[in-house]
Amino acid sequence: MHYIYHIPGVKIGCTKNIKQRMRVQGFTEWEILEEHEDGWLAGDREIELQKQYGYPVDNSHYMVSIKNLKPPSPETQLKIQESLNRNGTRTGGIPYIDKDTAFRISSSGGKATRSITMELANEIRSKYVKKYGMIAKLAKEYNINTTIVGRIVRNQIYLD
Repeated sequence: MHYIYHIPGVKIGCTKNIKQRMRVQGFTEWEILEEHEDGWLAGDREIELQKQYGYPVDNSHYMVSIKNLKPPSPETQLKIQESLNRNGTRTGGIPYIDKDTAFRISSSGGKATRSITMELANEIRSKYVKKYGMIAKLAKEYNINTTIVGRIVRNQIYLD
């Protein structure tokens, strides 16, 4: 069974193992929008729902991502499990994976992609003022993860 899930205010995704997916992504609240036997149909509906709800649309179809997915090594899996506390997350609800053991589940088949342009990054920098909640505000405005916005305004990524 393929589940299309919704994390309100964050994303719509598709998975076969919803509990594991939420644990790995560090979320505790989600809803199942649809269930499908056929993965290709589920992937098509995932994209339709992402558009309907106004979320970013995946670069690759769900089933293409599944085919390109390489599981982490047993050593990496062990480190990930050791890094999680009892409820599966570290403080802030995000699984902790250190730089050396990080792995990426990518909708682009493992290729690095940029979700925003340099122009947009510079626009974000120009709007940023050191004020509580500003990063979250910009992240919501541009529909970008707060971590990415924080790294942009600290000039860690998207540099000319």
